[in-house]
Order: sequence, then structure tokens, then C-alpha cells
Amino acid sequence: DGVFLVATSRFAIDPVRNPADWLEIGVAGADNLADMRRFIDQVTSPDGGDARLAEAISAAGMDPAKFRREVARTCAGVWIYLRYIIDEIRDGTRDPRSFGDPPADLAGYYAEQVGRWRGDPDDEAALHRWEQARLPLLGVLVAARAPLTVAELASFAGVPTAEVRTFVEDAARAFLSHGVGPPGAPSDVPSDAPSDVPSNALSDVPSDALSDAPRYALRHQSLRDLLTGTAIAGQPDLAGLAPDFAAQTGLAHQRITAALIPPGSPAERGWDGVSEYARHHLAAHAAACDALDGLACDPGFLLATDSVSFLAQRAALRTQGGKRALAAFELSLGDWDASAGAERMTRLAACASRMQATALFTACAQRCEDEWPVSWAAWAGEGYRQLTGHGDWVFAVANGQFGDGDGRRDVLVSGSNDGTVRIWDSVTGGSIAGPLNGHDHAVYAVATGRTGNRDVIISGCRDGTVRTWDAITGDPAGPVITGPDGEVSAVASGRGGDRHIIISDDA
Repeated sequence: DGVFLVATSRFAIDPVRNPADWLEIGVAGADNLADMRRFIDQVTSPDGGDARLAEAISAAGMDPAKFRREVARTCAGVWIYLRYIIDEIRDGTRDPRSFGDPPADLAGYYAEQVGRWRGDPDDEAALHRWEQARLPLLGVLVAARAPLTVAELASFAGVPTAEVRTFVEDAARAFLSHGVGPPGAPSDVPSDAPSDVPSNALSDVPSDALSDAPRYALRHQSLRDLLTGTAIAGQPDLAGLAPDFAAQTGLAHQRITAALIPPGSPAERGWDGVSEYARHHLAAHAAACDALDGLACDPGFLLATDSVSFLAQRAALRTQGGKRALAAFELSLGDWDASAGAERMTRLAACASRMQATALFTACAQRCEDEWPVSWAAWAGEGYRQLTGHGDWVFAVANGQFGDGDGRRDVLVSGSNDGTVRIWDSVTGGSIAGPLNGHDHAVYAVATGRTGNRDVIISGCRDGTVRTWDAITGDPAGPVITGPDGEVSAVASGRGGDRHIIISDDA
């Protein structure tokens, strides 16, 4: 109570399925235009405004009042244009006396910027700078899963540090978010490191080394879309660059993967100094360049990686060995958090043998400290993972899919003797929502379904009541349903004519 969430989106969201109040802000609306003018007045004010921006306007000999009118007219309610223009003027890359008219859409605006970064196609020096430095840098910025330092960008892209610094702090500064990395960001290396940093250097440097070094990332997803080659439609000047952008993104994933994997064979690699970036994002980079199967058979990686991040990439595994290794890893996770490194390795070796993950087992056996490594276990069944969270017996489970479009995912729903309902991600095994509280006794039955325009969970209780829950928010989706006296031992959903119905069985 008393807590409010405010979210913004550039996509249409169905308000029927989301219990929230929605406000649509029109670009040309009077309120939006007034907000923009008020912001421009504040940011250019001599009292409390942006000193660097005011200095740039003054140095150009432009009347502040005229500047405010011109920039408001040019941006016409489009805040992203305003953000970019003000940043460029503040940084000295745009003349405050000349704005020009921005393109009709954001892709066109980005296309203009890419044209500037690329330079004159007939200029050999500009073409060399584009192909050897700026294009690889953009590929790394697109592929990166978290903000990176200048040194990391240089290492991943294979570009001299000075060239990287010039690009991110000058040419592309307005299009990048920049600040000190938060906890969990990749570890840093000295800012004057050469571009040929050893492939494992980013894993070996202490996480607190120069932790205040600035980190850079693309500011908006819309620019990322353009630079992957997927949003160039309607931009004839960039149409020929789409294959280059796509190729550079793939190459960036390969370079980042190679840089984050320690040298040596799976039985020899030293993962003790792995960075937080590698722990959380290496699996995604490896999946993007078809290198995940090899990592799945590396016990050091499996002990070092964030399990949820790795399991989320399971669909990228291509080989039988990789899939068996993942099944062995998943089978090991029951008491994973409570186990030490040596115990984890022994457990992983046993599970690898059980799942006939030969490559993983061989690497585990070579690294195990036990005098007698497991080599005899066999298992004909499938791997499984224990999902823990309920405080008592689990009496009911059901599977289904919740969400829409790209956000739709497979889930498991469980009901327990503790009176709660929980929702789990079928891919990672992580808890999505729960416990859903409301029943006063054991939950004997659960089901998934759809009522109206939303996904729901249905649960039946020992006290004879049936409840429905919004599958996305976990909130109650309707009144408590009561029937004949007795325990509800089964529930289901379906359609009767043109209506959604719920069916229950009272024991």
C-alpha cells in the first residue's frame, strides 16, 4: 500500500490485460509541448541551469531566447531529438546557431549520425577508420550485455585505446550512456592498456581495480535495432550496410566470448578469477556465436557461471554432448548453493556419468580431488531439477504458457499443503511469482487457462473453495468460488459456447 510504479513504453500495451491506469502522451499535444518548453527554459537558465550548455550558447554569440525558440521548434515535442541535440551542443559537436530540421522518424535521424561516423565513402582515410575502428566498435556496443570501459571496448573490438576514447567521448558521446559501472558490471583494466590485451586479461584483473572508470553503452534500443541491420528499411543510404552491421555483431560475440574464456582445455582452464560480466553474460555471448556446447562441457565454467543465465540459453545447444552436459548440470543443482567447490565438482562428475555426458565427465574426473573419481554410475532416465520454496507437501502441478509475443514463456504452477500457489519458469527453474496467498487450507488442485483477455491460474482448496489468479501479476482475478461442502480435488478451464468456464470436482 502506498507504493506506485510508473512505467513508460514506446510500444502499444493492451490495457485490458494490465490492471493499471494508462496515460497516452501525444507528441504534438499542448501539454507535451509546454513541458518541453519549460524544460528548455530550465536547462538554459543562468540560475541553476546547465552551465556547459549556457557557455556553449554564449560562445556561439547566440541570444538565449532565440535559442530556446529555435530548439523548441526543431524538436517539436520529440524528446529524444531534444536530448541528442542538447548533448551535442554541450559537448561541442553541434553548432547552437544551426539545428536544421530533423528527419521525419528516428531511424532517419540515426541514419544521419551513422553517415557522419562513416564519413565520405571516397575518402580512403575515413573509410579505413570506419572499417577498422568504428564499425567493430559499434558491433561490440550492440553485442555488449552491460556497459563497458574504454579498455574493455578496445580489447573486445581489437581497436587501439586512443581510437576508442575519441569515438565514445567525442563522435558518439551523445548516443551513449556513460557513468561509473554498478556492482556486477565487468571488471576493469587500466585505461592505457594496449589493444592487444591477452584474451583472458579481463577475467584476471581484480574486480575493484579502477572501479570508478567510466563505462559506456548504447543509450536507446532503437539505435541498437538499426545497428544490427534489422531496422534499416526505408533508409536507402544505409541499405548496403545492413550485412556489415549484422556481420560485425556476430564477430563481436565471437571476440567477447574468446576474450572471456581462459586459455587451455576444459580440464585446465582457470576460472577462479572470472569477472562478474563473464559469470552473467558469457553464456549469452557463446550462444550467439554457436560456442555454448563447448562451454557446457567445461566443469570450471559450470562452477563459475550464474546458473539461471546459463539455463536461459539452453535452446542454443546443438550437440548431444552439450545437451547431456546441461542435463547433468541441472541434475546437480539440488543443493548447489550449499555446496563448496570440491563438492560441486564431485556432484557434477557423478551426474555427468549418470547422464552419459562423456566429455563433461572426462573433464570433471581430471579435475576432481577425490582419489577415486566416479566412473561407474549410469542413468537411463532424463535429468530433473528440484524446485524448492513450498513449506510442505506439494499436491498439485500444472504447466502452461503466460504472456504475449516475445515475452511469452513456459511456466509451471504448483499447489501445496502450506496453502500457497507458486509459479516457476520452466526453462530456468527460477521462481516467477509467489507465494500466492489466499487459501486457508491445503491446495489440492491447480490449472492454467484464460478468461477474457488474460491468462489465469485456477486453484482448488481442501476447504471447498476455488480461486482464480492473474498469471502475470499474481493478483486475485475474481471472487472466491464456493460450492458443495467437500474438498476440491480437481479444477480445469475451458469454453462453453461463447463463455470461458471453470470446472471443479468436489470430493
